[in-house]
Amino acid sequence: MFSSAIRISSACSFAVAALLALAASAPLAGQQGTITGRVLDRDTRRPLQAAQVMVGQTGAQTNASGAFSIQAPAGDVELTVRTVGFQATSAVVTVMAGQTSSVEILLSPNPFEVPAVSVSIDRGQGAQRQTSPPAAFEVVTSRELETRALRTPADVVDGLAGVDAPSSGIHTRNIVTRGFNNVFSGSLLVLTDYRYARVPSLRLNAYNMIPVPTLDIDRVEVVLGPASALYGPNSANGIMHILTSSPIDDPGTKVSVGGGNRSIFTGAFRQGVRFNESVGLKVSGQYFRGHDFEYYDPFEVPDPTNPLVAARDFDVERWGGEARLDIRPWVGDGARDDGISVAYGLNQLVNSIELTGIGAGQAKDWRYQYGQVRFQRSGLFAQAFVNASNAGDTYLLRNGDAIVDESYTLAGQLQYTFAPLDRLDLTAGVDLSQTTPRTEGTITGSNEDADETFEFGSYLSGRLELAEPFDLVAALRMDDHEHLEDPVWSPRVGLLYEPVQGQAFRATYNRAFSTPTTNNLFLDISSATIPILPGVGYDVRTLGVPQSGLTWTDQCTGGVNSYCMYSPFQPGTQIPANALPFWNPVAVEALLADPTAYAGIQAMVLDSASFRAAVQNPGPTDLTSVLRRLNHETGAFPPDPGITPVERIRPTITTTYEVGYQGLVANRLRLSASVYRNEIHDFVGPLRVETPNVFLDGTSVGAYIAGRLVTAGVPAAAAGAFASSVAPTLASIPFGTVAPDQRDNSALILTYRNFGDVQLWGADIGFEALLTDRLTALGSYSWVSKECFDQNGDEACTASIDLA
Repeated sequence: MFSSAIRISSACSFAVAALLALAASAPLAGQQGTITGRVLDRDTRRPLQAAQVMVGQTGAQTNASGAFSIQAPAGDVELTVRTVGFQATSAVVTVMAGQTSSVEILLSPNPFEVPAVSVSIDRGQGAQRQTSPPAAFEVVTSRELETRALRTPADVVDGLAGVDAPSSGIHTRNIVTRGFNNVFSGSLLVLTDYRYARVPSLRLNAYNMIPVPTLDIDRVEVVLGPASALYGPNSANGIMHILTSSPIDDPGTKVSVGGGNRSIFTGAFRQGVRFNESVGLKVSGQYFRGHDFEYYDPFEVPDPTNPLVAARDFDVERWGGEARLDIRPWVGDGARDDGISVAYGLNQLVNSIELTGIGAGQAKDWRYQYGQVRFQRSGLFAQAFVNASNAGDTYLLRNGDAIVDESYTLAGQLQYTFAPLDRLDLTAGVDLSQTTPRTEGTITGSNEDADETFEFGSYLSGRLELAEPFDLVAALRMDDHEHLEDPVWSPRVGLLYEPVQGQAFRATYNRAFSTPTTNNLFLDISSATIPILPGVGYDVRTLGVPQSGLTWTDQCTGGVNSYCMYSPFQPGTQIPANALPFWNPVAVEALLADPTAYAGIQAMVLDSASFRAAVQNPGPTDLTSVLRRLNHETGAFPPDPGITPVERIRPTITTTYEVGYQGLVANRLRLSASVYRNEIHDFVGPLRVETPNVFLDGTSVGAYIAGRLVTAGVPAAAAGAFASSVAPTLASIPFGTVAPDQRDNSALILTYRNFGDVQLWGADIGFEALLTDRLTALGSYSWVSKECFDQNGDEACTASIDLA
């Protein structure tokens, strides 16, 4: 006899129900029997793997053939079966002491079952049923993944509400949730089986380097909104958690082969071996190749002396795989997820063009590896892992410089979940990590020996069942980063309301943060060279912000605004920021060296000696110097907006207020909706040039040359025309760099800075409608209140300091 699934409003009410069941069966304590059976799809009779089977607090999980075995007290007991995509079902089974009872459970498909399975939303161990989730989240299951062609795990989230996932190549994407998107977006925390998936040191979510083959993914969970209260730094806008299947639960062989345009070919395999119900081993692998979209960066100018400059190779190739051993010593106790997992993964990026903040790089044999050990027993969870990167023969395409990256991250976590009171669940934990960049001076330059980072965090979270149907969730976390002045606190509070099963409302407050990256703090690398005259040019250098910040306090009389500069025409000496001293030895000779420009003067019978005599030796007020600043994206030098000190980098604090709904309407329509306000303090912007260059003002140059030529006997009309033609050229020569006090050369500095406060409103809406038993329509819509933040207050949002 079957009945509808019992309602479970929280982990606490589940525990209370289990205690009552145990009390009712007290006379039979010590007398147990066994229930065995299979769980099948009612429509297709297909075995359902990894279905959760519960008798009170005792649980089991079905294997690949849908079979299960579970201990139960003698008497009539209620057996509850659940799995994603099917309606939960209960059955009453009569158990005889010392005997085995058999049962067959048929589940009806229901792709919109609410609640969904999530381990990420409350950082739980194992799959937790969330009847009233404290955040907006989506779960993409393996059943959904089987219907899609995926190049990387990043393709899984395409189309989800609140997710921005633009492609930057045939196998590369930059994913953010509710955040600013750029090449090194790090506000989304990406995990694979509880382990950081990002490339160490760079803190880059390189989805094409994740070793997981897509056919090994059990599900992908995406949590929108701040998660720092549980997960710590760099999860200010959400979590993407990729969970793979266990070889114990999912043995057998899987193979996939695919292809398409751009010469794409991809293949993957997974072999899972279940030795018994306690031990399993899986090995998986993947291969991808193709021809990427062809684009040529105008800043990549071929250099005959360096064949690597602008040497783009659009052929893409990568391979990788994983091995994992699962051991469940306590499986007889009914613990569904308890056990030990040991895993190793590797991804080899044979060839690919990878974007960076300073232009593209040609990745050659870039290898990413990890090793992980994970332990779980009842409420205790512990893990340790290492992520390692080796950039191989990778180089920057703009200048051909080698990129050396042999960095690694060591991390560990310890967490314990317990219930001190009947209606209260608590989770306490600690995290620590050590990131060690090793770049041989190619990325962190002069900071190579002082760029390690140690981070420690501790947290406590709880869920309290209030008067039905309200729950209260709260969490508090403290993180210490060795390069930040003070610890950072991350609180979370939420009120959850579930009037009926499957209809959940929430109101939450979160405070989250992002720490400065290794690049923000220690970057020191040349990104390009700007040639000015033969043998003379400027190094464009990207620089992390030192603890002292960057300041411009030197005072040089005679310089523009009394600033000082360094010039490649007079290297090694700090001089006033004034182009006038370079007029005679540089500007005039440059003009004479231009046969096109000088031809007009020669036609006027003014030889080079006469021309020099005419235009040399301007007076102190004859020529005006101005400051212009390089726009490294366009190569132009617009007027300088004004020099301001770059302060020591601070963590970015995000405060979010959110209300939301998630539920199922008439068993045919699943809806999710969120409205939120983000207040972002000390947002760290992308790399931008902070050092202006000193130029001659074109207007003063034209007037000076015309006047001197007229004095030398050249007709006024001809002198004016000539001056107008050459003035822009002479006004385009940068004669020096107004360098910060912390630097002693003429390099142009790109660096980061905190941009004060940013506020925005946003909304996310998603739906999935079951039109027929075989046809589903789904869609999403996201909105933010601002597209650009006007940092200079001119209401135009076109300046180089404005944030798009």
